[in-house]
Amino acid sequence: MTRSALVVLLALALVGCGATHKKIDLPRDQVAEVYGLDEHPTFGMGRGIAFQAVDGKRFASGTFASLPMVVDVLPGKHVIRCLCTSSFDGIQGPTGSVDFEFEAKAGAIYQSRFDFGARGEMRLRFIELTREQAQAIRAKEEQAAKDLAGPD
Repeated sequence: MTRSALVVLLALALVGCGATHKKIDLPRDQVAEVYGLDEHPTFGMGRGIAFQAVDGKRFASGTFASLPMVVDVLPGKHVIRCLCTSSFDGIQGPTGSVDFEFEAKAGAIYQSRFDFGARGEMRLRFIELTREQAQAIRAKEEQAAKDLAGPD
């Protein structure tokens, strides 16, 4: 196995294990939440986004550390380093880190997305969700936490 193949496999393992949320201990209406992406269908294009750093502060150190899939940020301008992975019909595609600058609003929830430009470059964007979309995400998160906790 080549060194580059090993790096790609390690990156995928980190993204796959990264079901964490880097929270700021403030009320939800005082922070913005930024959601990564975990779309890996059996057929077609798959995409994943996990977070490596916010404003230069790196997450996850060590070989088996998890990268967060959700990060909280304070209102204002930020630079978020994202690890973007892609696949097509289950076969690994381009993977890389992208820095993204954006201005967060208090209480907002953002969903990250990416696609490829004409030259193959990764184009990242954060979409602000409506209140209904955000409530659906939070309900799904709460249900997942209950499912992990097991029966009462």
